[in-house]
Amino acid sequence: APDTVVVCSRKPQMSYFYSGKTSCNYLFSSDTEAVIRKMISDKVDYVIIDALGFSSTRLYLIPAISEYINLFEVLIAKDETATYLLHFRRDAAAQLLSGKDGGIE
Repeated sequence: APDTVVVCSRKPQMSYFYSGKTSCNYLFSSDTEAVIRKMISDKVDYVIIDALGFSSTRLYLIPAISEYINLFEVLIAKDETATYLLHFRRDAAAQLLSGKDGGIE
């Protein structure tokens, strides 16, 4: 993957350690649109969903992905560990949300 790739996960330090790619956390908010907007502003390319036991993943990340499921593509699914790597369609997300109040810069 190119050096400009950004990975969003619950544990960005761990993501960076294993991938060497810029990593960030998702927004801890029940406002699903705000979670997606932060991914856009952070220039996220990939999202890791894991089962490390953090309730924030179930509270904030999964609801945002579920509501905007068409903006994500499953690249790797490890069902036995409930771990998934998703591609985030950032350009499509920006286009979708640009028509709403508080459009994407």
